[in-house]
Amino acid sequence: MGITDSAYIRGIMIQIDGAQNVIIQNMKFSHVVQWDEIEITGGSRNVWIDHCEFFTDRDHDIDYYDGLLDIKNGSRFITISWCQMHDHMKCSLISSGDGSTGDTVIRVTYHHNFFYNCDARLPSIRFGKAHIFNNYYLDSENAISTRMEPV
Repeated sequence: MGITDSAYIRGIMIQIDGAQNVIIQNMKFSHVVQWDEIEITGGSRNVWIDHCEFFTDRDHDIDYYDGLLDIKNGSRFITISWCQMHDHMKCSLISSGDGSTGDTVIRVTYHHNFFYNCDARLPSIRFGKAHIFNNYYLDSENAISTRMEPV
């Protein structure tokens, strides 16, 4: 947990896998190549991401960076609050793929977040339930989306 606004992790993926009762607060994350900046997976429960900042740059193609914050593989009771996500192509994904039917247990809340200069996945939802309110979107191509690939 960051105590001041100077706690900063650059280029290193954080994976919360099968964990319970995790709080990440007042941290900055950026520029993780080929991986998510934070991945919540493995049935993690009761995770709170609060007052954090996630970003990269838009100088590369869409697949150079992966997601800023992804929630998948049966994780539940996740809260993302008062965060900034910016300068990125694919911000946040809920459930990793069309075949991830086990992700129907996902429960996530996004509130009071600021998304700016983003392309998509603010967030993108395949399975689970999401409570999304009081977020602000600026200079972004999309906002909340649901999706499944055609069969």
